[in-house]
Amino acid sequence: MKKRNRKSSLDLSGEIGKAIKLHQNGDFQQAKGLYKKIIRHSPRHPEALHMLGVLYSQQGKPDIAIDLMRKSIKAAPGRPDYLFNLARAYSERENLDHAVAIYHEYLRLVPGDPEASYLLGRVLQDKKDLAQAIIYYQQALERSPERVDYLNSLGLAYHDHADYEQAVIYYEQALKHNSDDFVVLTNLGDTFRKLKKFDKANSCFRRALAVRPDYTKAFENLNLALRENGKCEEAAENWFKMGVLYNQSGRSEEAVASYAKALAIRPELAGAQNNLGVVLYKLGRMEEAASSFEKALAIKPELAEAHHNLGLIRKAQGMVPEAVACFKAALSYKPDYPSPATHLAIIAWVNGELPACRNYLEQISTTAEKLRGAELKFVTAYRNFLDRLLKYRESNATRYMKDENLPIIYVVGDSHCLSVANTTVNFKSIDYLAEAKIVIGCKAWHLGNNDNNRFKYDLEKSIESIPSGAKAILMFGEIDCRPEEGIIKHYKKSNVNLAESIITLVENYFNYILRVVKARGIVPIICNVPVQFLGSDVVSVPDKNLLEKVLEIFNRALADNAARKQITLLDVYSFSKTHGGETASGCHIDNHHLKPSVVGDLIKAL
Repeated sequence: MKKRNRKSSLDLSGEIGKAIKLHQNGDFQQAKGLYKKIIRHSPRHPEALHMLGVLYSQQGKPDIAIDLMRKSIKAAPGRPDYLFNLARAYSERENLDHAVAIYHEYLRLVPGDPEASYLLGRVLQDKKDLAQAIIYYQQALERSPERVDYLNSLGLAYHDHADYEQAVIYYEQALKHNSDDFVVLTNLGDTFRKLKKFDKANSCFRRALAVRPDYTKAFENLNLALRENGKCEEAAENWFKMGVLYNQSGRSEEAVASYAKALAIRPELAGAQNNLGVVLYKLGRMEEAASSFEKALAIKPELAEAHHNLGLIRKAQGMVPEAVACFKAALSYKPDYPSPATHLAIIAWVNGELPACRNYLEQISTTAEKLRGAELKFVTAYRNFLDRLLKYRESNATRYMKDENLPIIYVVGDSHCLSVANTTVNFKSIDYLAEAKIVIGCKAWHLGNNDNNRFKYDLEKSIESIPSGAKAILMFGEIDCRPEEGIIKHYKKSNVNLAESIITLVENYFNYILRVVKARGIVPIICNVPVQFLGSDVVSVPDKNLLEKVLEIFNRALADNAARKQITLLDVYSFSKTHGGETASGCHIDNHHLKPSVVGDLIKAL
């Protein structure tokens, strides 16, 4: 029996119809596969070639798109739709001369097509051939006089041609069809600005911003108009407000630019200097941040926030006495300011100054109820944690028998390093005094990503202060694994592959840490992440199960990296998983942190 020829049996019309339907439904991957399957069967199939070109164009690959579309036109010459799409692909590739030629060819086949006339006008405008662009925009409007985008583009062409009165006419016609089009409003405002009609210009910009508050072009043009009209103070205030909005939305570089523009107009704005410093601090640009805070204080010495923020810089730089002076200055001007009091309590605990630590905690307790959001979370968490550590120390004084002659083992990390601070630990049969170097709020993610940030700066300064050859226990990653932030928050938002994302995070973090400590000749001991005690009133059962999975993957990845690089691993995870039980009384001092005895005993067992 003769075998059936699979190649000739392919239902081309059915397959191309199926592929186009997938394409239209946004299933690009499956559509691409079907298009390629048809082309393998029939290499000159015009529709498969062309539609695959369209798909590549939609994916931002115009070079591949153009090649496929040209092949489709060669296989089926005279198809207007093929020419139209090829012209668009050329314009996306910014090959403007080819785009013009193909649009002309298309319009010979489909005279007067308004969309092609409009798109040809846009290409001509990009080529600075404004007279011809205007002609084609007008041809498009003859067929579709209500199209706002056509009217707007014609207004732009007249604006670029410096015929501002004519531009106003077309912008206003566009607004009759859509009075809330923020792009047209902004363009009209800019044209009024050119005509020195500042009140009308400002009205347009404000209307645009009422529709779209984050539309940068409207905002920038409003401030430009205000300055040109002599209203510099209002412009500076606007830039200041925009800086606040950018910072709140995580657009740090744009926030820096906005504050800088405000200060270029009014250098005496202490609040803008302080806010600029905050963003620069977040970006890890510490020297610039310190300079901004110092400028703010030169303008307004009583600005408590600037003293506090400068204290954060000095702390990160290892200038602890100077940091303490800054935090105390902040409190002298603003006695009910809990954040500097919290930092002073942390520094006092690290330095073993117990009465001072207690005093600052009492001060926090009387003011924390006024707080909201992130500051409340920070202040409350450290107040409760330090209070428990103080009580633990009172009951376990023998663990804190300080001997100045003992060598130091450094414990570098987020809040977890505070548990072991100032305790005596035994490692390899040698007694050490544990000295904590805290990088507040630092996640493994902060250290593993490619961006400069304040956490990397703080950590690197801490490592620089450790003598070469010393031993350092590195304790990061616990914040990444909390149910309300870090890995789980990102997973729920992005639905990434959980295991892959954690393994990549841990590897990047591990490599960064090793690079930093080995550059100083420091012997690292990597501490993994303990089990957290979280009751059903804190986290749901599904989230608790997810947290357990995250901890397992994270700690396994840490163990694998440590084994490959032959780095000692301090396994608090296995111990806390076995001994934590269902209550925090097992080995925890609170929901997240282990008792000092746990870390000390595990170090001894290494």
